[in-house]
Amino acid sequence: MATPTLRFDELVEAVDQLPLESRDELIEIIRRRAAERRLAKLRDEVRLARAEYADGRCKTGTVDELLSEIDS
Repeated sequence: MATPTLRFDELVEAVDQLPLESRDELIEIIRRRAAERRLAKLRDEVRLARAEYADGRCKTGTVDELLSEIDS
């Protein structure tokens, strides 16, 4: 069974047809899901950074050394 898809403008129009209370609820659901996805992405990045650090793949240095490396 194919998943139905909507173009963005169709989606906006469909949301406009919802009662105000339903729209507000939808906004909260979307915000919550977006926050959860950002948090999951951050967790993944932290796990990766910790693994790289544990494997010795991270450099240490001063800000001046970093800027010098960037400029070269």
